[in-house]
Amino acid sequence: MSMARLAQEKRSNLSQAEQLFQQALGIYREHYGDLHSEVGSTLGDLANVMLWLGNTARAEQYQSEALRIYELVLPPTHPDYAVALGALGQINLRNGKIEDADERIGRALALQSQVFGADHPHVADLLNAQAKVREHQHRYDAAIELENRAIDIMGRAGRGTDSATGYYHDSLAWLNLKLGRYAEAEKRARTAMSIYAHNLEPDHLYFASSQHALGEALLNQGDLTGAAQALRTAVEISTKKDGGAGSWRVARSESTLGVVMSRMNQPQVAEQLLVRSAKILTDKRGLDDEYAVTARERLQAFLAASGRQREFATLVPLPTQ
Repeated sequence: MSMARLAQEKRSNLSQAEQLFQQALGIYREHYGDLHSEVGSTLGDLANVMLWLGNTARAEQYQSEALRIYELVLPPTHPDYAVALGALGQINLRNGKIEDADERIGRALALQSQVFGADHPHVADLLNAQAKVREHQHRYDAAIELENRAIDIMGRAGRGTDSATGYYHDSLAWLNLKLGRYAEAEKRARTAMSIYAHNLEPDHLYFASSQHALGEALLNQGDLTGAAQALRTAVEISTKKDGGAGSWRVARSESTLGVVMSRMNQPQVAEQLLVRSAKILTDKRGLDDEYAVTARERLQAFLAASGRQREFATLVPLPTQ
């Protein structure tokens, strides 16, 4: 079955789920009124469906309403309230509302530590979310400390081989890349993939993320052959699982692969990869996105090396802001 067909079926199933939850919401409201925990729970379910559909704005609306209801009908130490607060904070994070995310995730972390215990996987999940906030704030060492705490919790909970634990190691790989700690980034990327091998298919997108991080780390340590292999694997997985060759994840890996090809004296291949990735990332992620900026800078450096910097504007026309 083609990727387009699979994506269509997934969206159809999610749309059916949304309809069922909307029906349930109507029944609960008719039976219990607007202010009832079942209404809040169903709104939370709808928020999750919206997240799967990629509609984070509506997800935030549903989760905000669920939390408002819980605040009125549940004590602040109730598990459902603590979970809903953390969920809204994480949606705020996805929507770029960093201050709101920081405040809500911080409160949820304190509540869930009290309700579930400091060594519960729920707490580890929120520590990871708080690390993402610190990353947005460019507080990378603080983010690394939080990710390590999350990993320690998962280990003590007997869940050291859960995919979530692998994800935390992957996050550490990316954070260490930002700090130029390439050997540590390599170590974390490899650890993440060794954990994923326990419970994920080898073409899962989590592998693509770690393969890309590994490729970046190896490139910066001078292992061009290893970097090329890792990045090609990332491209292959992302092409298969993320909507084809036009995916921003594919472009992200192709941008780095273009640098590798240039250093391996394959300029024609390098230029093709660098131009395509710069176009896709700028189009899909926006002019000021970190990945798009990096891709354009790589292409500009490649062109400048042969005195062709004036060609950039023709190769990658930039959108007007």
